[in-house]
Parts: sequence; C-alpha cells; structure tokens
Amino acid sequence: MSTDIPQNHPLRQLFHSLVESTFTETRLAQDALSRGIDGYITNLLVEFCNADKISKIKNAEGVGVTTVRDLLYESEVLANACDFRREEEVHKHIGDFTLFFAGVFPEYLKHLKTENMVYHPDHIIDHVKAGKRSYSIVAMHRDSKESALYEGLSSEFELNVLCLNLARKRLDKMADPTYRRAKELIIS
Repeated sequence: MSTDIPQNHPLRQLFHSLVESTFTETRLAQDALSRGIDGYITNLLVEFCNADKISKIKNAEGVGVTTVRDLLYESEVLANACDFRREEEVHKHIGDFTLFFAGVFPEYLKHLKTENMVYHPDHIIDHVKAGKRSYSIVAMHRDSKESALYEGLSSEFELNVLCLNLARKRLDKMADPTYRRAKELIIS
C-alpha cells in the first residue's frame, strides 16, 4: 500500500500511535507486529485520508466504484476483471474498503442496512464476510510473508475492526475539526 504522506509525517505518527495502542489494549500486539498488520492498518488509515483512494477502483467507463456489490462484480474474471492480477487488486481493495468502514465508520454500514434498504445496492451484503473472503483470496496469490499478512487480516478481521473502532473513539475524544467534518461527510 503506497501513499504520498511521508513516514515521518505527524498524521502517520498519530495513526500509528492509535493503532499500536489499540492492539496493545486488545492484547493483539504480538501477533499484529509479527505479521505487520499494525503497519498495514496504519497505512490504510493514511491512504484513506484521501477520499479519492476510497474509489480508486475504476470500472470499464473509468468511473470510480463505490459499492461492495459493484467491486465484487469488478473482481470477477468471468465478468469484468481482465486477468487474475486485476482480480487480486480489486479483492485487496474490497478488504481495505470493508475493514475501513466497518472499523472507522460502522454507522455508515448500519445506515445501509436500515434506512436505505430499498435504494442502496449494498444493503444485503455482509461487509465483514466480503472483507474476510477478499483478504483470503489475496493471501492465496502472495508469497509466504505477504500471505501471512493477508491471512491475518482475514482470520482476525473482526478483531482488526475492533482495533480500528477503538482508534476511532480516541480520535472522537480528540475532537479534531478536520476529522469531524470528514466523519459528517461520510455518514450523511
């Protein structure tokens, strides 16, 4: 996962501190550190600070795909994925997308399943299952070290969501105005 924000940037340091402390609090630090999950999740938070990264997967018309339903369609080699590399790229994004929203903005997913059941294409998708499955598919295509990372993201998906949720609650307590504005935009 690449991003334009340097390693020593205060935002990255803040996210790393939040992720590391939540992993420690939930007693997941050793496993997360050994697999690199803490660093991966820190990078995910940094990358998704840029809203364009959330819709970085484009369909054949060049339009950003923003629902898990459409992402799943884009990931299928028999449908829209032109090759297995594209399938893996889209599945990685599905894992990241679902982990981010389930962990940082779970009320967005709740909103999909309650208020907009008739109108939103994702209303019947179980985001946790889709994320776990997608990370598992990515793990099958990677070398042993990366495979362990993606297997950990898949098998410990719910715990990673919990850690992100705890990190988000700490951000809420900080009451940063930029974070509050981003939260309002995503939830509304």
